[in-house]
Amino acid sequence: MLMINGLGSQAINYPADFCRLFATRGFFVIRFDNRDVGLSTKLDHVRPDVMSVVQALTNGQEPVVAYHLSDMAADAVAILDELQIEKAHVMGVPSAA
Repeated sequence: MLMINGLGSQAINYPADFCRLFATRGFFVIRFDNRDVGLSTKLDHVRPDVMSVVQALTNGQEPVVAYHLSDMAADAVAILDELQIEKAHVMGVPSAA
């Protein structure tokens, strides 16, 4: 079971006891931090500019960003590939707004 948190939310938001519930039922549980969150790789040279993203979207333009959601999805697939897992259940939790 691949557990993915929303943007800005750490993997530890899935408590160990919660993960153990799935593990005791036979699931191999993976929780990880997305890019720039928790213990993951940080892009220190990148500072998000939310207002420029909002303005670009408002104007019907593609915003200029360091990476896209598709890149983060590829990160999740890379984890599964590294562990030689061909398929997985995926659990997601949106970030708190």
